[in-house]
Amino acid sequence: MSERALNILSYLTSAVAELAEVREADLTADTPLSEAGIESLDLTLLTFQVEQTFQVNLTKNPPPGENKATLGVIAAHIASLTA
Repeated sequence: MSERALNILSYLTSAVAELAEVREADLTADTPLSEAGIESLDLTLLTFQVEQTFQVNLTKNPPPGENKATLGVIAAHIASLTA
């Protein structure tokens, strides 16, 4: 994983932990959003935060697997959109 993707993964881990009210230590790059405790409204908020922070459009360019995607896959996808 690139340094950019690792930085994005760190951001995602923090944001998901806050939204799902779990500890960051309980989340890894292999954690699917669906298992992280992210629900529909949380996913909408997370998408908005990511789009604003990284200036990407995840609605038009969703990550592979969408809600079943892992944090690592999502981070790599966002990194590819900002390259």
